[in-house]
Amino acid sequence: MIAKGNLHGDGAKLAAYLVTGKEGERAELIELRGLGADNIRNGFANVAIWAESTRCEKAFFHCYVRLPEGEALERFQWRQVADRIEHQLGFDGQGRAVAFHHGPEGTHLHIAWSRVDLEHERAIDPGLYKLKLKDISRQLEKEFGLTRVRNERDPEQKTLAPGRNEFEQSRRLGTDLKAIRETIRACWERSDTGRGFEAALAEQGYILARGDKRDFVVIDPAGGDHALGKRITGASAAETRARLADIDKQHLPSVDQAKAVQAERAPPVPEIAPQERPAEIMLETAQEPLQAREPRPAVSEPSPELDAPVAPAQANDGVREPGEVAGRFATGVVKALGAVFEGLANMISAPKPPEPEQQKRDIQAAREQDEFRRYVAEQSQRLYIINEQSRDQQRKREQDEKRDREVHRSRDDRQR
Repeated sequence: MIAKGNLHGDGAKLAAYLVTGKEGERAELIELRGLGADNIRNGFANVAIWAESTRCEKAFFHCYVRLPEGEALERFQWRQVADRIEHQLGFDGQGRAVAFHHGPEGTHLHIAWSRVDLEHERAIDPGLYKLKLKDISRQLEKEFGLTRVRNERDPEQKTLAPGRNEFEQSRRLGTDLKAIRETIRACWERSDTGRGFEAALAEQGYILARGDKRDFVVIDPAGGDHALGKRITGASAAETRARLADIDKQHLPSVDQAKAVQAERAPPVPEIAPQERPAEIMLETAQEPLQAREPRPAVSEPSPELDAPVAPAQANDGVREPGEVAGRFATGVVKALGAVFEGLANMISAPKPPEPEQQKRDIQAAREQDEFRRYVAEQSQRLYIINEQSRDQQRKREQDEKRDREVHRSRDDRQR
C-alpha cells in the first residue's frame, strides 16, 4: 500500500480534481461529511471561508492511497483505511470528502480533510505526515494481507525520488524514469571530467544541455529534461560545477535545441491506412453494445451505500488517449561535431486538438472553479458585513452599559 499526502490551498482546484480525476479515469464521490453543504463545491468554499479566521493559507490536506498491481479491497475496508489514516494524522471528526478514481491500473482512494478546527479556531498541523503515512501503511498491509511495500529504497537504486513535474513528464512521454535517472548516475560515476561525462551520455543517446535555471540539464532520447542535481548524481551544485569545469557552457545547446535534436533522431512512426489496419489492434470493447460505449459522465452519483461491493472496472474503463505533445522540428544544419549547434530554427507543430469529451470536461472544470471563487467572495463579503454589524451592536451595548454605570455612580454620589 502506498499512501501519500500534501497540504493544499486551492479548494476549487482540489474539489474539481476529486470529482473528475485525470484523463482516462472515472471519479466516484462516495462521502461528504462535516462541510456544511450538500455538494463538494460549496463545502470546500465553506472551508475556505472558515480558514480566514485562522489565517490558514492551506486549509486542506489531500491524501491518496493505492494498492500494488493485482490487489484490491472491499469498500468497507477502504472506509477503514480512510478512518485509520484520519486518526493517524490527527484529523478525527474533521470535515472530509472521499472519492474513488477508477482507471486502467485499478481503483485508488482520494481523501481531502479540512484543517480548520472551528471549536478552537486553529489550523490542525498533521506533523511529520510522510512518516505517519508510511507507518499506517505498513500496519494496514499486515491487517489486510496486502503485499508489503518497503520503506527503504532498493539498495541498487542510487538516485533519489524525482520531483512531481519530472514524474508527470515521464508519464506523458511513456518513459521509464527510474532507468533514465540510473543511466545518468552511471554515466556520472564512470567519468572524471565534464568531457568524459558528456561522451558517456552521448553513448547512451542522451544530450548534455545548458539550463535556464539550472547550470546543466540532461535531455533523454524521448525529449524529457532532467536537471543535473544532487538527487540524481549525489553531488552538490558546487561539486557539479567543479567536475564539469572543462566544459564551456556557451558551447552547449540550450534545452530547446537539444530537444529538437532528439526529435530529429526519433524514428518516424509509420502510418497505417484504415483499410490496412490489422483487426487485432481494435479495442476489445468493439463488441460491446453501443450504449455501453457511450461517453459516461465524469462524475457518478454518490454511492447510496458505502459498504456496497465495488463493481469491477470495465475493460475499456480509463483507456488513455495520447496527451497533447508539442513536437519540435529543427531546420538548418548541426555544425561542428562537438556540442556546437548553429543555424537551428525550432518549429513547434500545432498541438493535437483535445477530444470533444475532454473539452467539455475542461470547460466544466473551469466553470466550476470560477463559480467556486465567486461563491467564496460573496460569502466572505456577507460574513464581513455580518461581523461589522455584530461589532457595531457590541459597541452600542458597551456604550449603553457605560452610560448606565455613570448614571448609577452619579445617583450614589448624590445619596451620600
